[in-house]
Amino acid sequence: MKAGSCAVCDDPRRAEIDQASITGSTVRDLATRFSRSKNTIQKHVAEHIPAAVQKALGVIGDVDAGDAILTELQHLKNEAIRLQAAAEKKTDLRAAISALRELREAIELTAKIVGQIHENEINFNVQIDDATAARMAELYLARRATAGIQPVVVLTQVIANEDE
Repeated sequence: MKAGSCAVCDDPRRAEIDQASITGSTVRDLATRFSRSKNTIQKHVAEHIPAAVQKALGVIGDVDAGDAILTELQHLKNEAIRLQAAAEKKTDLRAAISALRELREAIELTAKIVGQIHENEINFNVQIDDATAARMAELYLARRATAGIQPVVVLTQVIANEDE
């Protein structure tokens, strides 16, 4: 073997060694399994497995942690459903409402974790007729004018022109 070359890179089982390393096998396990020294394996992992793969390993760890949290939340939701059913069976409405509240909070937290709800962001759609929109715009502009801000366009004129 040439000076400076990597014994693992030259090994015909390199792909298998890299795969085992990427999937979480320890350096000690790899050294034993592939009959290499721990230092040789460690050097290969540190210097020759691409940085992108190392970064992906961190992401996989984050995903695993997220999955564990979501699994625990699912258990809590199931427990809340069970307690709600038991409370309703006993006609204990306070306990049933409390279980529903816990269930709602677990669902909301799950939605936040998976990105379906963003903090401090509220989105809603409202459909109103043109006349109501014009009145709202006039009121808005009138309030802005009293604050010393001059409107650029009078909205009622724009709406009136669209109707013609």
